[in-house]
Amino acid sequence: MYNYQEIMKKRKPVIYTTVALILYMIIYYITLNQDNNQIKIIFSNIMGILGLAISLLIMIYAIKKHTSKNQKKMWRLFAIGIFFFILGDSVWFISESINKLDSYLLITDIFYSIQSVLFVIALYKFAFKKGNPRRIIKSIDILIGSLLIVILELKYIIIPVFSLTINNGISSYLSIIYPVTDLIMLIILIMLVLRPTDKKMIKVTRLIFIPIIINIIIDQIYVFEAIYSNYSSGSMLDPLWPLATWILAIIAIISAEVNIKVTENEEDKGGILGVKQSIRNIIVIVIYVAFIIFGAYVFSRYLIIDVLSVGFLIIVTILIIRDMFYSIKMGKLFEKIKVVNKDLEIVNEKLEVESKTDYMTGLNNRRQIMNIYSKLKKHILKESSILSVIMIDVDNFKNINDQYGHESGDKVLKKVSELLRENIRGNDHVGRFGGEEFMILMPDCDKEKAYGLAERIRLKIESTPINIDNSDLNVNVTISAGISCLGASSNINSDTINEADKALYIAKGNGRNQVIKFNEPSLI
Repeated sequence: MYNYQEIMKKRKPVIYTTVALILYMIIYYITLNQDNNQIKIIFSNIMGILGLAISLLIMIYAIKKHTSKNQKKMWRLFAIGIFFFILGDSVWFISESINKLDSYLLITDIFYSIQSVLFVIALYKFAFKKGNPRRIIKSIDILIGSLLIVILELKYIIIPVFSLTINNGISSYLSIIYPVTDLIMLIILIMLVLRPTDKKMIKVTRLIFIPIIINIIIDQIYVFEAIYSNYSSGSMLDPLWPLATWILAIIAIISAEVNIKVTENEEDKGGILGVKQSIRNIIVIVIYVAFIIFGAYVFSRYLIIDVLSVGFLIIVTILIIRDMFYSIKMGKLFEKIKVVNKDLEIVNEKLEVESKTDYMTGLNNRRQIMNIYSKLKKHILKESSILSVIMIDVDNFKNINDQYGHESGDKVLKKVSELLRENIRGNDHVGRFGGEEFMILMPDCDKEKAYGLAERIRLKIESTPINIDNSDLNVNVTISAGISCLGASSNINSDTINEADKALYIAKGNGRNQVIKFNEPSLI
Protein backbone atom coordinates (compact mmCIF):
# COMPACT_ATOMS: atom_id res chain seq x y z
CA MET A 1 0.00 0.00 0.00
CA TYR A 2 2.83 2.33 0.92
CA ASN A 3 4.64 1.66 -2.35
CA TYR A 4 1.45 2.31 -4.34
CA GLN A 5 0.95 5.63 -2.55
CA GLU A 6 4.55 6.61 -3.20
CA ILE A 7 4.22 5.77 -6.90
CA MET A 8 0.96 7.72 -7.16
CA LYS A 9 2.56 10.67 -5.37
CA LYS A 10 5.44 10.71 -7.86
CA ARG A 11 3.09 10.39 -10.84
CA LYS A 12 0.61 13.06 -9.71
CA PRO A 13 2.17 15.83 -11.86
CA VAL A 14 2.01 13.61 -14.96
CA ILE A 15 -1.58 12.54 -14.22
CA TYR A 16 -2.77 16.09 -13.50
CA THR A 17 -1.12 17.58 -16.59
CA THR A 18 -2.45 14.77 -18.81
CA VAL A 19 -6.02 15.24 -17.53
CA ALA A 20 -5.67 19.01 -17.98
CA LEU A 21 -4.47 18.43 -21.56
CA ILE A 22 -7.51 16.28 -22.37
CA LEU A 23 -9.88 18.94 -20.97
CA TYR A 24 -7.99 21.65 -22.84
CA MET A 25 -8.30 19.81 -26.17
CA ILE A 26 -12.03 19.23 -25.64
CA ILE A 27 -12.63 22.92 -24.87
CA TYR A 28 -10.42 24.02 -27.79
CA TYR A 29 -12.29 21.94 -30.36
CA ILE A 30 -15.62 23.07 -28.93
CA THR A 31 -14.57 26.71 -29.55
CA LEU A 32 -13.64 25.81 -33.14
CA ASN A 33 -17.23 24.68 -33.79
CA GLN A 34 -18.54 28.24 -33.34
CA ASP A 35 -20.69 29.56 -36.20
CA ASN A 36 -19.38 33.07 -35.81
CA ASN A 37 -16.05 33.04 -37.68
CA GLN A 38 -14.70 36.17 -35.98
CA ILE A 39 -15.34 34.75 -32.48
CA LYS A 40 -13.84 31.45 -33.56
CA ILE A 41 -10.61 33.13 -34.72
CA ILE A 42 -10.31 35.17 -31.49
CA PHE A 43 -10.95 32.16 -29.24
CA SER A 44 -8.60 29.98 -31.32
CA ASN A 45 -5.74 32.46 -30.92
CA ILE A 46 -6.38 32.87 -27.19
CA MET A 47 -6.59 29.09 -26.63
CA GLY A 48 -3.43 28.54 -28.67
CA ILE A 49 -1.40 31.07 -26.66
CA LEU A 50 -2.90 29.74 -23.40
CA GLY A 51 -1.95 26.15 -24.28
CA LEU A 52 1.62 27.17 -25.15
CA ALA A 53 1.91 29.22 -21.94
CA ILE A 54 0.74 26.27 -19.82
CA SER A 55 3.21 24.03 -21.68
CA LEU A 56 6.00 26.51 -20.85
CA LEU A 57 5.05 26.55 -17.15
CA ILE A 58 4.97 22.74 -17.03
CA MET A 59 8.39 22.68 -18.74
CA ILE A 60 9.86 25.12 -16.20
CA TYR A 61 8.48 22.95 -13.37
CA ALA A 62 10.09 19.86 -14.94
CA ILE A 63 13.45 21.63 -15.38
CA LYS A 64 13.54 22.43 -11.65
CA LYS A 65 13.06 18.71 -10.88
CA HIS A 66 15.90 17.60 -13.16
CA THR A 67 19.30 16.74 -11.67
CA SER A 68 21.17 15.99 -14.90
CA LYS A 69 22.93 19.09 -16.32
CA ASN A 70 22.80 17.70 -19.85
CA GLN A 71 19.05 17.15 -19.65
CA LYS A 72 18.47 20.55 -18.06
CA LYS A 73 20.21 22.19 -21.03
CA MET A 74 18.01 20.28 -23.45
CA TRP A 75 14.73 21.15 -21.71
CA ARG A 76 15.78 24.79 -21.24
CA LEU A 77 16.29 25.08 -25.00
CA PHE A 78 12.89 23.48 -25.53
CA ALA A 79 11.40 26.00 -23.05
CA ILE A 80 13.04 28.94 -24.87
CA GLY A 81 11.71 27.50 -28.13
CA ILE A 82 8.17 27.41 -26.70
CA PHE A 83 8.64 31.03 -25.55
CA PHE A 84 9.44 32.07 -29.14
CA PHE A 85 6.42 30.04 -30.26
CA ILE A 86 4.28 32.13 -27.86
CA LEU A 87 5.83 35.33 -29.27
CA GLY A 88 5.01 34.21 -32.81
CA ASP A 89 1.43 33.36 -31.88
CA SER A 90 1.04 36.67 -29.99
CA VAL A 91 2.26 38.71 -32.96
CA TRP A 92 -0.03 36.68 -35.23
CA PHE A 93 -3.03 37.30 -32.93
CA ILE A 94 -2.43 41.05 -32.62
CA SER A 95 -1.74 41.58 -36.32
CA GLU A 96 -4.76 39.52 -37.27
CA SER A 97 -6.95 41.49 -34.83
CA ILE A 98 -5.99 44.79 -36.48
CA ASN A 99 -6.21 43.31 -40.00
CA LYS A 100 -2.49 43.75 -40.70
CA LEU A 101 -1.42 40.10 -40.76
CA ASP A 102 0.41 40.41 -44.09
CA SER A 103 2.56 43.22 -42.67
CA TYR A 104 3.65 41.18 -39.65
CA LEU A 105 3.69 37.71 -41.22
CA LEU A 106 7.45 37.80 -41.70
CA ILE A 107 8.00 38.53 -37.98
CA THR A 108 5.76 35.62 -36.93
CA ASP A 109 7.57 33.26 -39.31
CA ILE A 110 10.94 34.37 -37.92
CA PHE A 111 9.76 33.59 -34.37
CA TYR A 112 8.39 30.21 -35.48
CA SER A 113 11.65 29.45 -37.32
CA ILE A 114 13.72 30.29 -34.22
CA GLN A 115 11.50 27.92 -32.19
CA SER A 116 12.06 25.11 -34.71
CA VAL A 117 15.85 25.63 -34.78
CA LEU A 118 16.03 25.72 -30.96
CA PHE A 119 14.16 22.41 -30.79
CA VAL A 120 16.73 20.85 -33.14
CA ILE A 121 19.66 22.25 -31.11
CA ALA A 122 18.08 20.95 -27.89
CA LEU A 123 17.83 17.39 -29.19
CA TYR A 124 21.28 17.59 -30.79
CA LYS A 125 22.98 18.70 -27.55
CA PHE A 126 21.22 15.94 -25.65
CA ALA A 127 22.09 13.25 -28.18
CA PHE A 128 25.72 14.16 -28.81
CA LYS A 129 27.57 15.46 -25.78
CA LYS A 130 30.58 17.73 -26.15
CA GLY A 131 33.84 15.78 -26.23
CA ASN A 132 32.29 12.68 -27.80
CA PRO A 133 34.78 11.47 -30.46
CA ARG A 134 31.94 10.56 -32.82
CA ARG A 135 30.14 13.89 -32.50
CA ILE A 136 31.54 15.35 -35.74
CA ILE A 137 30.75 12.21 -37.75
CA LYS A 138 27.20 12.09 -36.39
CA SER A 139 26.80 15.82 -37.12
CA ILE A 140 27.82 15.24 -40.75
CA ASP A 141 25.29 12.38 -40.94
CA ILE A 142 22.57 14.76 -39.72
CA LEU A 143 23.72 17.38 -42.26
CA ILE A 144 23.49 14.81 -45.06
CA GLY A 145 20.00 13.80 -43.94
CA SER A 146 18.96 17.46 -43.72
CA LEU A 147 20.24 18.17 -47.23
CA LEU A 148 18.34 15.19 -48.59
CA ILE A 149 15.14 16.48 -46.96
CA VAL A 150 15.67 20.02 -48.31
CA ILE A 151 16.44 18.72 -51.81
CA LEU A 152 13.37 16.50 -51.88
CA GLU A 153 11.18 19.28 -50.48
CA LEU A 154 12.48 21.69 -53.12
CA LYS A 155 12.23 19.23 -56.00
CA TYR A 156 8.83 17.69 -55.36
CA ILE A 157 6.95 20.19 -53.16
CA ILE A 158 8.26 23.75 -53.03
CA ILE A 159 9.31 24.37 -56.66
CA PRO A 160 6.19 22.74 -58.24
CA VAL A 161 3.91 24.62 -55.82
CA PHE A 162 5.73 27.94 -56.23
CA SER A 163 5.43 27.65 -59.98
CA LEU A 164 1.65 27.51 -59.56
CA THR A 165 1.37 30.43 -57.15
CA ILE A 166 2.26 34.09 -57.18
CA ASN A 167 2.98 34.23 -53.45
CA ASN A 168 6.75 33.77 -53.50
CA GLY A 169 7.56 35.98 -50.53
CA ILE A 170 10.15 35.37 -47.83
CA SER A 171 7.44 34.03 -45.51
CA SER A 172 6.69 31.27 -47.97
CA TYR A 173 10.36 30.34 -48.07
CA LEU A 174 10.61 30.46 -44.28
CA SER A 175 7.73 28.00 -44.04
CA ILE A 176 10.10 25.36 -45.48
CA ILE A 177 12.06 25.44 -42.20
CA TYR A 178 9.27 23.82 -40.15
CA PRO A 179 9.04 20.42 -41.89
CA VAL A 180 12.82 20.34 -42.41
CA THR A 181 13.62 20.91 -38.72
CA ASP A 182 10.94 18.38 -37.72
CA LEU A 183 12.53 15.71 -39.91
CA ILE A 184 16.02 16.58 -38.61
CA MET A 185 14.70 15.99 -35.07
CA LEU A 186 13.28 12.68 -36.28
CA ILE A 187 16.72 11.70 -37.62
CA ILE A 188 18.38 12.56 -34.28
CA LEU A 189 15.75 10.58 -32.36
CA ILE A 190 16.27 7.53 -34.59
CA MET A 191 20.04 7.78 -33.97
CA LEU A 192 19.37 7.90 -30.23
CA VAL A 193 17.16 4.81 -30.33
CA LEU A 194 19.53 2.79 -32.52
CA ARG A 195 22.75 3.48 -30.63
CA PRO A 196 23.79 1.54 -27.47
CA THR A 197 22.58 3.61 -24.53
CA ASP A 198 20.60 3.62 -21.29
CA LYS A 199 17.27 1.73 -21.53
CA LYS A 200 15.45 4.44 -19.57
CA MET A 201 16.65 7.07 -22.03
CA ILE A 202 15.43 4.97 -24.97
CA LYS A 203 11.93 4.92 -23.41
CA VAL A 204 11.93 8.71 -23.00
CA THR A 205 13.31 9.10 -26.54
CA ARG A 206 10.46 6.98 -27.90
CA LEU A 207 7.98 9.19 -26.06
CA ILE A 208 9.49 12.28 -27.73
CA PHE A 209 8.59 10.65 -31.07
CA ILE A 210 4.91 11.43 -30.32
CA PRO A 211 5.12 15.27 -30.37
CA ILE A 212 7.67 15.19 -33.19
CA ILE A 213 5.39 13.06 -35.40
CA ILE A 214 2.46 15.38 -34.61
CA ASN A 215 4.61 18.37 -35.58
CA ILE A 216 5.78 16.72 -38.81
CA ILE A 217 2.20 16.08 -39.93
CA ILE A 218 0.79 19.52 -39.10
CA ASP A 219 3.86 21.40 -40.38
CA GLN A 220 3.72 19.60 -43.73
CA ILE A 221 0.03 20.51 -44.06
CA TYR A 222 0.75 24.08 -42.95
CA VAL A 223 3.48 24.48 -45.62
CA PHE A 224 0.97 23.80 -48.40
CA GLU A 225 -1.66 26.06 -46.87
CA ALA A 226 0.88 28.84 -46.25
CA ILE A 227 2.22 28.71 -49.80
CA TYR A 228 -1.30 28.77 -51.25
CA SER A 229 -2.28 31.48 -48.69
CA ASN A 230 -5.16 29.29 -47.52
CA TYR A 231 -4.24 29.19 -43.85
CA SER A 232 -6.06 31.33 -41.27
CA SER A 233 -6.68 31.15 -37.54
CA GLY A 234 -9.48 28.89 -36.44
CA SER A 235 -8.21 25.95 -38.48
CA MET A 236 -8.59 22.43 -37.11
CA LEU A 237 -4.77 22.33 -37.18
CA ASP A 238 -4.45 25.00 -34.49
CA PRO A 239 -4.98 22.78 -31.38
CA LEU A 240 -2.33 20.31 -32.58
CA TRP A 241 0.61 22.71 -32.03
CA PRO A 242 -0.12 23.30 -28.33
CA LEU A 243 -0.94 19.59 -28.07
CA ALA A 244 2.59 18.72 -29.26
CA THR A 245 4.31 21.19 -26.90
CA TRP A 246 2.10 20.12 -23.97
CA ILE A 247 2.99 16.45 -24.55
CA LEU A 248 6.67 17.46 -24.76
CA ALA A 249 6.34 19.22 -21.37
CA ILE A 250 4.76 16.06 -19.85
CA ILE A 251 7.68 14.01 -21.20
CA ALA A 252 10.03 16.48 -19.49
CA ILE A 253 8.37 15.61 -16.16
CA ILE A 254 8.62 11.87 -16.90
CA SER A 255 12.33 12.14 -17.74
CA ALA A 256 12.92 14.05 -14.49
CA GLU A 257 11.46 11.14 -12.51
CA VAL A 258 13.99 8.61 -13.86
CA ASN A 259 17.77 8.71 -13.54
CA ILE A 260 18.96 8.79 -17.14
CA LYS A 261 22.59 8.57 -18.16
CA VAL A 262 23.51 9.26 -21.75
CA THR A 263 26.19 6.69 -22.52
CA GLU A 264 27.64 5.78 -25.86
CA ASN A 265 30.36 3.38 -26.85
CA GLU A 266 33.15 5.73 -27.78
CA GLU A 267 33.94 3.40 -30.59
CA ASP A 268 31.22 1.23 -32.07
CA LYS A 269 31.53 -2.53 -31.74
CA GLY A 270 33.86 -3.70 -34.45
CA GLY A 271 35.05 -0.12 -34.97
CA ILE A 272 38.73 -1.01 -34.78
CA LEU A 273 40.16 -0.47 -38.22
CA GLY A 274 42.71 -2.78 -39.68
CA VAL A 275 44.09 -3.27 -43.16
CA LYS A 276 40.71 -4.37 -44.55
CA GLN A 277 39.03 -1.19 -43.28
CA SER A 278 41.76 1.00 -44.78
CA ILE A 279 41.32 -0.71 -48.17
CA ARG A 280 37.55 -0.19 -47.89
CA ASN A 281 38.08 3.54 -47.21
CA ILE A 282 40.33 3.91 -50.24
CA ILE A 283 37.79 2.14 -52.49
CA VAL A 284 34.91 4.29 -51.21
CA ILE A 285 36.87 7.54 -51.69
CA VAL A 286 37.86 6.50 -55.23
CA ILE A 287 34.20 5.82 -56.04
CA TYR A 288 33.14 9.18 -54.60
CA VAL A 289 35.82 11.05 -56.56
CA ALA A 290 34.76 9.20 -59.73
CA PHE A 291 31.17 10.34 -59.16
CA ILE A 292 32.25 13.95 -58.74
CA ILE A 293 34.40 13.87 -61.89
CA PHE A 294 31.55 12.23 -63.80
CA GLY A 295 29.02 14.76 -62.50
CA ALA A 296 31.31 17.68 -63.34
CA TYR A 297 31.80 16.29 -66.86
CA VAL A 298 28.05 15.94 -67.40
CA PHE A 299 27.43 19.49 -66.14
CA SER A 300 30.13 20.97 -68.36
CA ARG A 301 29.12 18.87 -71.39
CA TYR A 302 25.36 19.04 -71.25
CA LEU A 303 24.78 21.92 -68.80
CA ILE A 304 22.29 19.94 -66.72
CA ILE A 305 21.40 22.17 -63.79
CA ASP A 306 18.82 20.46 -61.62
CA VAL A 307 18.01 20.46 -57.91
CA LEU A 308 18.52 16.71 -57.60
CA SER A 309 21.79 16.63 -59.56
CA VAL A 310 23.28 19.61 -57.72
CA GLY A 311 22.11 18.19 -54.39
CA PHE A 312 23.57 14.83 -55.37
CA LEU A 313 27.01 16.35 -55.93
CA ILE A 314 26.85 18.32 -52.67
CA ILE A 315 25.92 15.23 -50.66
CA VAL A 316 28.62 13.10 -52.34
CA THR A 317 31.19 15.79 -51.55
CA ILE A 318 30.12 15.84 -47.89
CA LEU A 319 30.26 12.03 -47.83
CA ILE A 320 33.87 12.16 -49.05
CA ILE A 321 34.75 14.65 -46.31
CA ARG A 322 32.95 12.47 -43.76
CA ASP A 323 34.69 9.30 -44.88
CA MET A 324 38.11 10.93 -45.00
CA PHE A 325 37.60 12.39 -41.52
CA TYR A 326 36.40 9.00 -40.27
CA SER A 327 39.42 7.26 -41.84
CA ILE A 328 41.85 9.72 -40.29
CA LYS A 329 40.11 9.48 -36.92
CA MET A 330 40.03 5.69 -36.96
CA GLY A 331 43.59 5.56 -38.30
CA LYS A 332 44.77 7.57 -35.30
CA LEU A 333 42.71 5.35 -33.04
CA PHE A 334 44.23 2.25 -34.60
CA GLU A 335 47.74 3.62 -33.99
CA LYS A 336 46.83 4.34 -30.37
CA ILE A 337 45.44 0.82 -30.03
CA LYS A 338 48.67 -0.64 -31.41
CA VAL A 339 50.67 1.33 -28.84
CA VAL A 340 48.29 0.22 -26.08
CA ASN A 341 48.54 -3.39 -27.28
CA LYS A 342 52.32 -3.23 -27.11
CA ASP A 343 52.12 -1.84 -23.60
CA LEU A 344 49.67 -4.60 -22.69
CA GLU A 345 52.01 -7.24 -24.14
CA ILE A 346 54.85 -5.88 -21.99
CA VAL A 347 52.60 -5.84 -18.92
CA ASN A 348 51.33 -9.36 -19.68
CA GLU A 349 54.88 -10.64 -20.12
CA LYS A 350 55.84 -9.04 -16.83
CA LEU A 351 52.79 -10.54 -15.10
CA GLU A 352 53.57 -13.94 -16.60
CA VAL A 353 57.13 -13.77 -15.30
CA GLU A 354 55.90 -12.63 -11.89
CA SER A 355 53.38 -15.47 -11.76
CA LYS A 356 56.22 -17.96 -12.26
CA THR A 357 58.88 -16.27 -10.16
CA ASP A 358 59.43 -16.08 -6.42
CA TYR A 359 59.20 -12.36 -5.63
CA MET A 360 62.12 -12.32 -3.16
CA THR A 361 64.75 -14.67 -4.60
CA GLY A 362 64.00 -14.38 -8.32
CA LEU A 363 63.98 -18.19 -8.62
CA ASN A 364 61.10 -20.27 -9.95
CA ASN A 365 58.27 -20.30 -7.42
CA ARG A 366 56.79 -23.55 -6.13
CA ARG A 367 54.02 -23.74 -8.73
CA GLN A 368 56.42 -23.16 -11.61
CA ILE A 369 59.08 -25.63 -10.41
CA MET A 370 56.35 -28.26 -9.96
CA ASN A 371 55.11 -27.58 -13.52
CA ILE A 372 58.66 -28.05 -14.82
CA TYR A 373 58.99 -31.26 -12.79
CA SER A 374 55.76 -32.67 -14.26
CA LYS A 375 56.89 -31.96 -17.82
CA LEU A 376 60.38 -33.37 -17.24
CA LYS A 377 58.94 -36.49 -15.58
CA LYS A 378 56.76 -37.27 -18.60
CA HIS A 379 59.67 -36.66 -20.95
CA ILE A 380 62.06 -38.84 -18.90
CA LEU A 381 59.65 -41.78 -18.78
CA LYS A 382 58.89 -41.46 -22.48
CA GLU A 383 62.53 -41.14 -23.60
CA SER A 384 63.95 -43.68 -21.09
CA SER A 385 66.21 -41.04 -19.59
CA ILE A 386 66.94 -40.01 -15.99
CA LEU A 387 66.14 -37.07 -13.73
CA SER A 388 67.75 -36.25 -10.40
CA VAL A 389 65.97 -34.17 -7.79
CA ILE A 390 67.83 -32.34 -5.01
CA MET A 391 65.91 -30.98 -2.04
CA ILE A 392 67.87 -28.36 -0.04
CA ASP A 393 67.11 -26.78 3.33
CA VAL A 394 69.04 -23.97 5.09
CA ASP A 395 70.13 -25.31 8.50
CA ASN A 396 68.92 -23.52 11.66
CA PHE A 397 67.33 -20.75 9.62
CA LYS A 398 64.84 -19.94 12.39
CA ASN A 399 67.77 -18.99 14.66
CA ILE A 400 68.91 -16.37 12.11
CA ASN A 401 65.44 -14.84 12.03
CA ASP A 402 65.18 -14.86 15.80
CA GLN A 403 68.66 -13.44 16.41
CA TYR A 404 69.06 -10.93 13.57
CA GLY A 405 65.50 -10.34 12.36
CA HIS A 406 63.50 -11.33 9.29
CA GLU A 407 65.19 -8.75 7.06
CA SER A 408 68.53 -10.45 7.72
CA GLY A 409 66.90 -13.81 7.08
CA ASP A 410 65.70 -12.54 3.69
CA LYS A 411 69.26 -11.51 2.81
CA VAL A 412 70.46 -15.01 3.65
CA LEU A 413 67.82 -16.58 1.38
CA LYS A 414 68.72 -14.19 -1.47
CA LYS A 415 72.44 -15.05 -1.16
CA VAL A 416 71.76 -18.80 -1.00
CA SER A 417 69.55 -18.45 -4.10
CA GLU A 418 72.31 -16.59 -5.90
CA LEU A 419 74.87 -19.32 -5.05
CA LEU A 420 72.46 -22.05 -6.19
CA ARG A 421 71.86 -20.29 -9.51
CA GLU A 422 75.60 -19.82 -10.07
CA ASN A 423 76.55 -23.44 -9.36
CA ILE A 424 73.98 -25.46 -11.33
CA ARG A 425 74.36 -26.60 -14.93
CA GLY A 426 72.88 -24.73 -17.88
CA ASN A 427 69.96 -27.15 -18.38
CA ASP A 428 69.16 -27.49 -14.66
CA HIS A 429 66.21 -25.81 -12.98
CA VAL A 430 66.15 -24.35 -9.46
CA GLY A 431 63.20 -23.03 -7.49
CA ARG A 432 62.16 -21.96 -4.03
CA PHE A 433 59.97 -24.76 -2.70
CA GLY A 434 58.80 -22.87 0.37
CA GLY A 435 60.31 -20.95 3.29
CA GLU A 436 64.03 -21.83 3.44
CA GLU A 437 63.62 -24.95 1.27
CA PHE A 438 64.80 -25.18 -2.34
CA MET A 439 64.60 -27.75 -5.13
CA ILE A 440 66.98 -28.44 -8.02
CA LEU A 441 65.89 -30.48 -11.07
CA MET A 442 68.74 -32.08 -13.04
CA PRO A 443 67.67 -33.80 -16.29
CA ASP A 444 70.00 -36.42 -17.81
CA CYS A 445 71.95 -36.64 -14.56
CA ASP A 446 72.34 -39.76 -12.44
CA LYS A 447 72.39 -39.89 -8.64
CA GLU A 448 76.19 -39.85 -8.33
CA LYS A 449 76.62 -36.73 -10.48
CA ALA A 450 73.81 -35.07 -8.62
CA TYR A 451 75.49 -35.93 -5.36
CA GLY A 452 78.75 -34.35 -6.60
CA LEU A 453 76.93 -31.12 -7.54
CA ALA A 454 75.01 -31.01 -4.24
CA GLU A 455 78.21 -31.53 -2.27
CA ARG A 456 79.97 -28.76 -4.21
CA ILE A 457 77.05 -26.40 -3.52
CA ARG A 458 77.06 -27.36 0.17
CA LEU A 459 80.77 -26.56 0.50
CA LYS A 460 80.41 -23.30 -1.46
CA ILE A 461 77.59 -22.05 0.78
CA GLU A 462 79.39 -23.14 3.96
CA SER A 463 82.52 -21.21 3.00
CA THR A 464 80.74 -18.02 1.85
CA PRO A 465 80.17 -15.33 4.50
CA ILE A 466 76.83 -13.55 4.03
CA ASN A 467 76.51 -9.87 4.92
CA ILE A 468 73.23 -9.30 6.73
CA ASP A 469 73.34 -5.51 7.30
CA ASN A 470 75.12 -2.44 5.98
CA SER A 471 78.06 -2.90 8.40
CA ASP A 472 80.64 -5.66 8.40
CA LEU A 473 78.36 -8.13 10.17
CA ASN A 474 78.53 -11.46 8.33
CA VAL A 475 77.10 -14.86 9.05
CA ASN A 476 77.93 -18.32 7.71
CA VAL A 477 75.19 -20.80 7.06
CA THR A 478 75.11 -24.46 6.11
CA ILE A 479 72.64 -26.53 4.14
CA SER A 480 71.35 -30.08 4.22
CA ALA A 481 70.34 -31.85 1.02
CA GLY A 482 68.48 -35.00 -0.05
CA ILE A 483 68.78 -36.60 -3.49
CA SER A 484 66.53 -38.96 -5.42
CA CYS A 485 66.64 -40.15 -9.01
CA LEU A 486 63.88 -40.94 -11.51
CA GLY A 487 65.12 -43.42 -14.09
CA ALA A 488 63.91 -45.52 -16.99
CA SER A 489 62.89 -48.33 -14.62
CA SER A 490 60.64 -45.96 -12.63
CA ASN A 491 56.92 -45.72 -13.29
CA ILE A 492 54.58 -42.76 -13.64
CA ASN A 493 53.55 -43.00 -9.98
CA SER A 494 57.10 -42.69 -8.67
CA ASP A 495 57.24 -39.88 -6.09
CA THR A 496 60.80 -38.65 -6.61
CA ILE A 497 60.24 -35.37 -4.76
CA ASN A 498 58.93 -37.18 -1.69
CA GLU A 499 61.92 -39.54 -1.80
CA ALA A 500 64.36 -36.59 -1.98
CA ASP A 501 62.50 -34.95 0.89
CA LYS A 502 62.86 -38.10 2.99
CA ALA A 503 66.60 -38.12 2.30
CA LEU A 504 66.75 -34.44 3.33
CA TYR A 505 64.92 -35.24 6.55
CA ILE A 506 67.54 -37.94 7.36
CA ALA A 507 70.39 -35.49 6.57
CA LYS A 508 69.00 -33.01 9.07
CA GLY A 509 68.43 -35.77 11.62
CA ASN A 510 72.01 -36.93 11.26
CA GLY A 511 73.41 -33.57 12.33
CA ARG A 512 72.76 -31.31 9.28
CA ASN A 513 75.34 -29.86 6.87
CA GLN A 514 75.45 -33.00 4.73
CA VAL A 515 74.04 -34.59 1.54
CA ILE A 516 72.13 -37.89 1.65
CA LYS A 517 71.06 -40.03 -1.33
CA PHE A 518 67.75 -41.88 -1.14
CA ASN A 519 68.04 -45.67 -0.66
CA GLU A 520 71.44 -45.36 1.07
CA PRO A 521 72.06 -47.75 4.00
CA SER A 522 71.81 -44.81 6.40
CA LEU A 523 68.12 -44.49 5.37
CA ILE A 524 67.28 -48.06 6.44
